[in-house]
Amino acid sequence: MFSDIFTFLLPVIGIPIALFFLMRLLFSYKLTESTIEILLFHHIAVLRIPYTDVVDIHRPSVLELLTRIFAWHCENKFYYNRVLIRRSRGMFPDVFLTPDDPDAFIAEVKRRVNVLKDGTK
Repeated sequence: MFSDIFTFLLPVIGIPIALFFLMRLLFSYKLTESTIEILLFHHIAVLRIPYTDVVDIHRPSVLELLTRIFAWHCENKFYYNRVLIRRSRGMFPDVFLTPDDPDAFIAEVKRRVNVLKDGTK
Protein backbone atom coordinates (compact mmCIF):
# COMPACT_ATOMS: atom_id res chain seq x y z
CA MET A 1 0.00 0.00 0.00
CA PHE A 2 2.80 2.44 0.85
CA SER A 3 4.51 1.71 -2.45
CA ASP A 4 1.29 2.47 -4.36
CA ILE A 5 0.97 5.87 -2.71
CA PHE A 6 4.66 6.58 -3.25
CA THR A 7 4.41 5.54 -6.90
CA PHE A 8 1.52 7.97 -7.35
CA LEU A 9 3.01 10.88 -5.38
CA LEU A 10 6.52 10.75 -6.84
CA PRO A 11 5.55 12.06 -10.30
CA VAL A 12 2.86 14.37 -8.92
CA ILE A 13 5.35 16.11 -6.64
CA GLY A 14 8.60 15.39 -8.46
CA ILE A 15 7.71 16.69 -11.92
CA PRO A 16 6.67 20.21 -10.79
CA ILE A 17 9.75 20.50 -8.58
CA ALA A 18 12.02 19.38 -11.42
CA LEU A 19 10.36 21.81 -13.85
CA PHE A 20 10.78 24.65 -11.35
CA PHE A 21 14.54 24.17 -11.31
CA LEU A 22 14.97 23.22 -14.98
CA MET A 23 13.04 26.24 -16.28
CA ARG A 24 15.70 28.49 -14.73
CA LEU A 25 18.20 26.84 -17.08
CA LEU A 26 16.00 27.19 -20.14
CA PHE A 27 15.80 30.98 -20.64
CA SER A 28 17.97 33.82 -19.44
CA TYR A 29 18.07 37.50 -20.37
CA LYS A 30 20.93 39.81 -21.19
CA LEU A 31 20.85 43.58 -21.66
CA THR A 32 23.44 44.66 -24.20
CA GLU A 33 24.25 48.18 -25.42
CA SER A 34 21.59 48.03 -28.15
CA THR A 35 19.33 45.01 -27.52
CA ILE A 36 17.57 42.79 -25.02
CA GLU A 37 18.71 39.25 -25.72
CA ILE A 38 16.71 36.18 -24.74
CA LEU A 39 19.14 33.31 -24.40
CA LEU A 40 18.42 29.59 -24.52
CA PHE A 41 20.57 27.62 -22.07
CA HIS A 42 22.47 30.88 -21.28
CA HIS A 43 24.32 30.79 -24.63
CA ILE A 44 22.06 30.66 -27.71
CA ALA A 45 20.29 33.90 -28.60
CA VAL A 46 16.75 33.00 -29.69
CA LEU A 47 15.39 36.55 -29.76
CA ARG A 48 16.95 40.00 -29.87
CA ILE A 49 14.82 43.05 -29.19
CA PRO A 50 16.48 46.33 -30.18
CA TYR A 51 15.77 49.15 -27.75
CA THR A 52 14.52 51.18 -30.72
CA ASP A 53 11.69 48.63 -31.18
CA VAL A 54 10.48 48.81 -27.56
CA VAL A 55 7.15 50.66 -27.50
CA ASP A 56 6.25 49.89 -23.89
CA ILE A 57 7.49 47.79 -21.01
CA HIS A 58 5.50 47.13 -17.85
CA ARG A 59 4.27 44.49 -15.44
CA PRO A 60 1.16 42.99 -17.03
CA SER A 61 -2.18 42.48 -15.37
CA VAL A 62 -3.67 39.01 -15.13
CA LEU A 63 -6.09 39.94 -17.90
CA GLU A 64 -3.21 40.91 -20.22
CA LEU A 65 -1.46 37.67 -19.41
CA LEU A 66 -4.53 35.60 -20.24
CA THR A 67 -5.59 37.46 -23.39
CA ARG A 68 -2.22 37.74 -25.14
CA ILE A 69 -1.85 34.14 -26.26
CA PHE A 70 -0.12 35.09 -29.50
CA ALA A 71 3.06 36.34 -27.86
CA TRP A 72 6.55 35.18 -27.10
CA HIS A 73 6.42 33.53 -23.68
CA CYS A 74 10.05 33.30 -22.60
CA GLU A 75 9.42 32.76 -18.91
CA ASN A 76 11.81 30.90 -16.68
CA LYS A 77 9.59 30.89 -13.59
CA PHE A 78 5.99 29.90 -12.89
CA TYR A 79 4.97 32.67 -10.55
CA TYR A 80 3.68 36.11 -11.42
CA ASN A 81 6.80 38.27 -11.70
CA ARG A 82 6.38 38.81 -15.40
CA VAL A 83 7.32 41.72 -17.61
CA LEU A 84 5.52 42.52 -20.85
CA ILE A 85 7.53 44.13 -23.62
CA ARG A 86 5.53 45.58 -26.50
CA ARG A 87 7.50 45.88 -29.71
CA SER A 88 6.76 48.14 -32.66
CA ARG A 89 7.10 45.33 -35.18
CA GLY A 90 7.18 41.59 -35.57
CA MET A 91 4.66 38.83 -36.10
CA PHE A 92 4.21 38.47 -32.33
CA PRO A 93 4.92 41.95 -30.96
CA ASP A 94 4.37 41.05 -27.30
CA VAL A 95 7.12 39.35 -25.29
CA PHE A 96 6.70 38.01 -21.74
CA LEU A 97 9.81 37.61 -19.56
CA THR A 98 10.37 36.75 -15.91
CA PRO A 99 13.52 38.53 -14.74
CA ASP A 100 14.72 38.10 -11.16
CA ASP A 101 13.92 41.73 -10.28
CA PRO A 102 11.14 42.93 -12.62
CA ASP A 103 11.06 46.53 -11.37
CA ALA A 104 14.82 46.99 -11.76
CA PHE A 105 14.70 45.32 -15.19
CA ILE A 106 11.91 47.65 -16.34
CA ALA A 107 13.73 50.72 -15.02
CA GLU A 108 16.98 49.74 -16.73
CA VAL A 109 15.31 49.02 -20.08
CA LYS A 110 13.42 52.34 -19.92
CA ARG A 111 16.68 54.12 -19.13
CA ARG A 112 18.43 52.51 -22.09
CA VAL A 113 15.50 53.27 -24.42
CA ASN A 114 15.59 56.92 -23.34
CA VAL A 115 19.37 57.08 -23.83
CA LEU A 116 18.95 55.94 -27.44
CA LYS A 117 16.01 58.27 -28.09
CA ASP A 118 17.34 61.37 -26.33
CA GLY A 119 21.05 60.75 -26.43
CA THR A 120 21.28 61.44 -22.68
CA LYS A 121 22.33 59.27 -19.78
